[in-house]
Amino acid sequence: MTSPMKISVIICTWNRATLLDRTLTQMRALRIPPALDWELLVVNNNCSDDTDGIISRHEAFLPLRRLFEPTLGKTYACNSALDSATGDLLVWTDDDVLVEPDWIAAYASAAERWPGNSYFGGPVIPWYESPPPAWVNENLDLLKGMLTLRDLAIEEGLFPENEMPFGANMALRREAFSNFRFNPALGPIGGSLVMCEETSLFLQLRKNGDRGVWVPQAKVRHFVPQTRMTREYLWTWARGYGRGITRIEIDSGAELSTVRFLRMHLSYWRSLAQYCRDRILPHGNWVASCYSSAFASGRIHEWSSERSRRKR
Repeated sequence: MTSPMKISVIICTWNRATLLDRTLTQMRALRIPPALDWELLVVNNNCSDDTDGIISRHEAFLPLRRLFEPTLGKTYACNSALDSATGDLLVWTDDDVLVEPDWIAAYASAAERWPGNSYFGGPVIPWYESPPPAWVNENLDLLKGMLTLRDLAIEEGLFPENEMPFGANMALRREAFSNFRFNPALGPIGGSLVMCEETSLFLQLRKNGDRGVWVPQAKVRHFVPQTRMTREYLWTWARGYGRGITRIEIDSGAELSTVRFLRMHLSYWRSLAQYCRDRILPHGNWVASCYSSAFASGRIHEWSSERSRRKR
């Protein structure tokens, strides 16, 4: 007789107690198939708000375990969860997400249908705090990473070649972490944004020969606050994304010649000049040029730091 699948749901949180309360309240409505055994791990990443009080409030209604990671940084919290999780399938979401009632069941079913694949991902639908401004609606494809929006609009099957899950809604078999963990050099640390902690993991898995599965039935809604729909946040996020991508390149052994470095600077100044023009022109797409110049700024920052390190 086959033993029931064990699932660990993991949430890493830092100072978002009010949103976490909504997330955990929604999880009470999950429909868990009888054959499944599950646990919910909430990692307190050295919070200074009422996170522990919120966790305690939900312990009577959910199979919840509170973990504490004193080192600030999302990847430290994620790796702490890896050390404590007991599930065969580790399902990840965030502290600002509302899951659908059949979310866990959808992942469990897909894991059984695709036994040769180690990771899975599903749709992340926006849950806006207020109606987005026109420039957001007009550039959703470009801004999907910044807003954490994910909907491939395809049937269940292997992820397209250049696509991968988002951290707000992903699942990985425990075996996927036999040789890999989350890179502490990536991911947000407090209010500092250096992105790509999940991207780095999935790139390693792909290099190892694996491909993931898109599970359209495993839906969640992700909170998008007003503060994330501003020009300032776009610049901060795109710069952090550029920094994260560059750190992955450096870790993989990429080299940077002086000529290429100069070209990178030239590209940055060109895109920045275009951004300044687009902000003045009545029909200029300042969103694309802002994104490009901020991304380039992040890349230059990381390569400059790396070049200085190598000279020491």
